[in-house]
Amino acid sequence: MATTNPAVYRLSIALIVFVLLTFILTISTYLFFSQYVKEQQTAKEARDSLAQKQEELGRSTDEVKRLRDVIGADAVAKVETIETDLAALYQSDFNGVAKEPMSYVRLVAAIRDEFRAINQARKDVEAAKDAQKKTADDAVAAANKARDAAEKAKVDVEGERDQDRTKWDEDWKKHESQLSERRKEADDAESKARRLQALIARIRDAENRVDVAKRADFRAKEPEEQLDMLLDSLLTSTRNALKNQSERVKELEAELLDTLVSLGVDNERVEELRARKGKGPDNVVDEVDGRIVDVDATTRTVTILFPTTSRIREGLAFMVFQRGAVNPLVADQKGLVRVTSVEGSLVRARILDERIEDPIAPSDWVASRLWDAGEAPEVVVIGFVDLNRDGVEDREALEGLLRRSGATIGTTVKPTTTIVVDAGIPSSNVAAAARDTLPQIESRRIKEREQADLYGHRVIAVDEVLRLLGATTADSR
Repeated sequence: MATTNPAVYRLSIALIVFVLLTFILTISTYLFFSQYVKEQQTAKEARDSLAQKQEELGRSTDEVKRLRDVIGADAVAKVETIETDLAALYQSDFNGVAKEPMSYVRLVAAIRDEFRAINQARKDVEAAKDAQKKTADDAVAAANKARDAAEKAKVDVEGERDQDRTKWDEDWKKHESQLSERRKEADDAESKARRLQALIARIRDAENRVDVAKRADFRAKEPEEQLDMLLDSLLTSTRNALKNQSERVKELEAELLDTLVSLGVDNERVEELRARKGKGPDNVVDEVDGRIVDVDATTRTVTILFPTTSRIREGLAFMVFQRGAVNPLVADQKGLVRVTSVEGSLVRARILDERIEDPIAPSDWVASRLWDAGEAPEVVVIGFVDLNRDGVEDREALEGLLRRSGATIGTTVKPTTTIVVDAGIPSSNVAAAARDTLPQIESRRIKEREQADLYGHRVIAVDEVLRLLGATTADSR
């Protein structure tokens, strides 16, 4: 067993006591300091509260002072004194104001109402004065205006009197001049009437030139209609005579050709006769339809006389030929005109083309291969119609042009068909959507061409149709 050292033991005891005392001192110091901090915080809060109360008291004192200033009370006057003074005001000067509750605000409101009433009364008085003044001014202005109007009326009456006198003199001179003109017009009218009666008599005397079957109808019509019938009859007779003459010329040319060939003659004349004999109906104009009666070179228009204008439409084109041509060839035309308006038996047309060396002139004949008098030609369109060369079919556009020109559109070639328009089949530049339909279109085209050859119908190209219609590919679009 080890021996304990007394010095070490005492030192240990002292160290322990020191540590305990230090700990106790630390705890007590912390506690006292914490209490001190709380007391300091409480004192600060009390000071802040006191300062706030003092500030509120100062504001209240200021407000009381301002309130006393507003109501005009002395700074040292007591509230009871102020209330007594207010009651005295209500009792003496403002006895008519309601007393409960008594306040300076109610007194101010009462005074305000009184001032408003006084101001409104003053304004009403001033307005009445202004109205009276305006009425007086208006009366003076009206009197002045009436005086000026009276003076002006007097001057106007005197001026009108002078004008009436001058106008009466002028009207009398004009009346005398008009009487003289009326006498002259009456004499001219009487002369024209005599000439018109003579013309009517000559028209009626020409009854023997009308067909026998139409003479009774001719006698029942008015002179204007009789003249139309007479012109129609003369033109029909001329057309029939020319047609017979044309047929006779063809017979004579055929006989002459046969005779020359039998004699062994072979020269330019024989070749010409052979060429004319070989011309088919597609290149020959069977008969003329009307004649040009007037040409206006300034506006490039013509007036055409037709026996009948039935089914003639605006836009229809007519070929122009030299007067007296017998069954002329299409290539012999001297110009082309397009119809712009129809006026009775006269048709106005615009010149589309004419020969410079042989311009269109009055008495020239016109003919159309797409129109017959009083009939609607039946046209059948075959092939792939491509008017603007874009590869897309334009059949509806072409058929629309034909319908507007008076034609009817057929689906198949029949004996009643008038013209067959062959658009052909393009070899290239066909839209993909239409390429598959080409075999079907070609098959129908071949079939309809065979029918046209069988019936002897004319077959013409699209470009020729557009030219005869007086249209272009741009028009068709």
